[in-house]
Amino acid sequence: MKIDFKNRDSFKLCGYSVETNLDSALEDIGDLCEKYEEKLLKLTDSNLYGVMWYSEGHNYVYAVAIEYEDNFNKENMEFIEIPSAYFAIATVPENMSVIEAWTVYFEKSLPELGYLPDYEHGLFFESYDNNGTCELWTPVKKEE
Repeated sequence: MKIDFKNRDSFKLCGYSVETNLDSALEDIGDLCEKYEEKLLKLTDSNLYGVMWYSEGHNYVYAVAIEYEDNFNKENMEFIEIPSAYFAIATVPENMSVIEAWTVYFEKSLPELGYLPDYEHGLFFESYDNNGTCELWTPVKKEE
């Protein structure tokens, strides 16, 4: 898996979220995307994002979101600010699921390059462009 690195300024997203865990993530995230993805894409031409952060126990929150613009009807939307960071970016190979890609990315690709996810930053995300290409974005720091 090829990984690029990039500094990115902070940016804002808005969308809808669900708290889930590894056992029910596929169903929970599938339901969330089915319910809100089309609605969000009608609001913008920009990428669709899947943002993750850890919550209590072994749970995490997954949000399907778009870049925030002032003219959106913000009814029931959650707002997420992604702080600036140094990110590792990997394009998900066509022969791999996104879940598989995250596993390889965290457990193999980043450590082999001497990097660790920056858990203090705490926000990891997927970015889907209009062609369906998925990139994994992770704030990272050099392994000590």
